Amino acid sequence: MSLIFGLLLLSAVLIGFEVILPGGVLGFAGILVFFGACFLGQVYYGWPGAIITFFGGGVFHGVFLFIGYKWFPNTPLGKEFIVEKEITGASNKGIPESVIGQSCISITPLRPTGLVLLGETQYEAISKDGYVDADTHLIVKAKDNFRVVVIHNENA
Repeated sequence: MSLIFGLLLLSAVLIGFEVILPGGVLGFAGILVFFGACFLGQVYYGWPGAIITFFGGGVFHGVFLFIGYKWFPNTPLGKEFIVEKEITGASNKGIPESVIGQSCISITPLRPTGLVLLGETQYEAISKDGYVDADTHLIVKAKDNFRVVVIHNENA
C-alpha cells in the first residue's frame, strides 16, 4: 500500500515539475508512474484496487495540478519561475528601399563581401564586380534583408 502511495506522490511531483520545467518529458514520466501505481493496485488488490487507485489518484492529481497551475504562479516564488514579459524587439529591421541607386564608399575590401558606408550608416555589402579595394566609390544596385548589392561607380 505504501508503495502505491509513494508512486502516486512521485507521479504528482513529476507532473507538477511541468510548471517549472515545461517540455513534456517529466509529465509523461509522471503519467507512466501513475499507471504503474494503478497496475500495482490491480496486482495487490485486484480490479477494485486498480479502480480505487485510478480514481483516487486522479482526484489527488487534480488537486495537486490545481495548486500547481492556479495557486503557485501567484506566489512570490512562482512569479520568479513564470515568464510574463513579452518581447517586442525585431531581429532585423531591414534595409530601406531608398538606398538603391545611392553612391557609397567601401570601408573594407569587398572579397566579394565587406562593409560600405552609405551616408553615416554602415551596411554589409556584396560586390557584383568581384574584388573591390577599400575606399572605392560604389553604387547600390539592389538590396536584400541583410546586405546591399553594389557595383563600381562609373562616374567616380
